[in-house]
Amino acid sequence: MSKHLTTLALMIALIWSTAAVTIAYASPLPQDPRPSDEGGGSGGGGSDSGGGDSADSGSAASRCALVEGEVIHWGVGAMGGIGSKLSTGSWEVDATSSSNGTYSFGGLGTGIATLQVVLPPAMDDSLDPLIQNAGVYLNCDYTTVANIAVYSGSRVDPPATLEMSGPSALSPGAEIPIKLTVKNTLPNDITNVIVTSLMPAGLTATQVEAAATADENLKIVNGGDDGQLVAVFLDTIPSGAERNVFITVKAVDDQPSSSQKIRQTATLFYRESAADQAWLDFTIGTDDEPAPAAPIAPIVEPISITPTLVIAAEAMTATTTPEATATPQPTQAPTTEPTAEAESEDDFVPPDGLPKTGDIEPEVVVEPPPDMLPVTGRVGFMAEVESYLPLAGVSLTVLILLIFGVRSVRRTDL
Repeated sequence: MSKHLTTLALMIALIWSTAAVTIAYASPLPQDPRPSDEGGGSGGGGSDSGGGDSADSGSAASRCALVEGEVIHWGVGAMGGIGSKLSTGSWEVDATSSSNGTYSFGGLGTGIATLQVVLPPAMDDSLDPLIQNAGVYLNCDYTTVANIAVYSGSRVDPPATLEMSGPSALSPGAEIPIKLTVKNTLPNDITNVIVTSLMPAGLTATQVEAAATADENLKIVNGGDDGQLVAVFLDTIPSGAERNVFITVKAVDDQPSSSQKIRQTATLFYRESAADQAWLDFTIGTDDEPAPAAPIAPIVEPISITPTLVIAAEAMTATTTPEATATPQPTQAPTTEPTAEAESEDDFVPPDGLPKTGDIEPEVVVEPPPDMLPVTGRVGFMAEVESYLPLAGVSLTVLILLIFGVRSVRRTDL
């Protein structure tokens, strides 16, 4: 009897140990300990309610600094295989859109980052992203929904657009306002609306304003070596409405001595469609820079022109009188020396038909005196003498013949 009791006790012990091992393996797997937001927890066990709070805080941490969106081939639809990179000066993470076009980044910590679209080499020449190097504000207050559109051909306009305007010139140390306008052309509201602008080197933001927006949603975030970011959370914009954001920017004082050109870019994120970008180019330079020298026109000395005009006027007066034309007067002799001197210098006024310089009015036609023109024939008394030479020769010949004839008759009579 005792042997049977011993056997029964061993069987009961074996069954009990097997059940205990099965229950141990069915319990949840052990988890890595994670510190709480308060900087760690105390030792020992906790209640069920305490375990629930820990799960809620873990879920909140997973939603913090979340960037997600969809890649869209404009006019085609969702597109997979497009890369995106989120980076700062100290870290970067990469993601590739899935077959339905979605991608996401999470748990990155708060601060400033830059979102860059990375196209595959085979598509680099045929597609362009609608946004590039967009500033992103990583925070735990709201999620950044960055829908990326790629397109081919001319740039497309998404249904919600961003416009940027302001002066194109800025002096070192001066402040100017920049206006950003968000327009919603969708038949429905757009939500989770965010406007960011990453300040370029040489430009700082001093103030940001937006109507009907709480102060906690207007941020100027200094990222140290990563730069400065303006982030505005506009939440919801109704259909057909527009909202304005004003950013006051200032050029740093220690600018180079010569002017330089910089570009400020702003990005619009919203949930319903593709993100958009706008930019503005600035010229930053000092106010006391010398203006470029104007071209110097040729200078004509009036001293050389005045005697020529006087000589030409005297020549015109002399040609109106018959005596001056037939026999030059002694008073005209001094005019030949200035004329010859004028011809030997570069200030001689050319005849009509040649290019002229100076301030001579078009209606005044200056003609040089007759003695300045090249002589191609004989004029005056010599011309008249030469016109009578043939007649004088004939008369002389007839006279000689008559003399010889008379002498011949006298000899015959003798």
